[in-house]
Amino acid sequence: AVRAYDAALEDPEYLGQHRALRGKAGALYEMGRIEDAAMAYRQAALDGDNPDPGKALNNLGMCFMAMDRPTDAVEAYRAALGFDSYTGRGRALANLGMAYHVIERHGDAVKAFEKATELHSHQLTDVARVAYATSRSHLAPDTEREVVEGWTTGEMTRVSAGDESAGGAPPPPEPSPSADTSLPQSEDDGVENFFALTDAEMLERDREARRAERRLRRADRHPLTVVAAVLLVVSIVGGAGVALFMWGVGYPTQQMTVSGMMQARSAGDPVAQHWVAVPTADIDKEMAKIPPMTGFVIESVERSPRTSVAIVTVTPESGAPLSYRVSLAREGVGWKVTGVDNHWNSTESGDPPQETP
Repeated sequence: AVRAYDAALEDPEYLGQHRALRGKAGALYEMGRIEDAAMAYRQAALDGDNPDPGKALNNLGMCFMAMDRPTDAVEAYRAALGFDSYTGRGRALANLGMAYHVIERHGDAVKAFEKATELHSHQLTDVARVAYATSRSHLAPDTEREVVEGWTTGEMTRVSAGDESAGGAPPPPEPSPSADTSLPQSEDDGVENFFALTDAEMLERDREARRAERRLRRADRHPLTVVAAVLLVVSIVGGAGVALFMWGVGYPTQQMTVSGMMQARSAGDPVAQHWVAVPTADIDKEMAKIPPMTGFVIESVERSPRTSVAIVTVTPESGAPLSYRVSLAREGVGWKVTGVDNHWNSTESGDPPQETP
């Protein structure tokens, strides 16, 4: 869907840019790409041909809430309420009340909730009803009023192909305060500043908010708590490391080392990289015990902390299968070969095979 909307946006003859931006934003939101969805909703709201910017601004506010940025959500909802053409004022006011509740501006939250229900007959969800009651409980007793029943906050409305005109509409009108949406002068200024921000500034604003949140979390941590957490992690990692060492676990593993050596032998390639540091002549002498082969199987591995033994069955180019005992030693965190011995007692006859020319 995002690719389809992008294709429409790249078409110079397509006049419904704001519709494609809203559709793209909805798809991004469902994908969990909330920040990208917010940018698309903002672009849709700023499109001069959009006859109903309030819808995109309301959804932009919901994106901000999903990103844990309720202060920005307040600005978006207020901007939506500034457009007389927006028919979802009850929904935006209910959402505004939720944002105010989160930032603990309880008086403003109660006013927004009550305007949504009393002036626009908007019904509240259970979550919003609880937020309304909680905000009312924070107010002085003489400001309390009867609880208003019912309301739902604004869902992310989907864009259909024919819900708006394709273009030709004049630029959106300047926000004009009405009886139910008037803003204090300082907050009107905040909405204007909100529209003045560029996309890059919006992204930087989001990043700075997240950095500030991380700094606050770090500042709230008690030093002893941090030390205890570090010691716990070190002890867990250290204990796991000791256990793995005692079980003979390493990298490369015994199987990887033996398999690599046997594959190199079969292909006629050097095998020294799989051996401990010993003279090449000694390695050649040990590897000469293994005849030219067509395949091999690692039958078993006996592990211990510092040494291991792998039993390998080799299928030579001629004759019966042969068994070898490959000794390994731990080198660093992994394993290397230290010797190869015949393991004839594992053959069916128990007798060593005849040498092959």
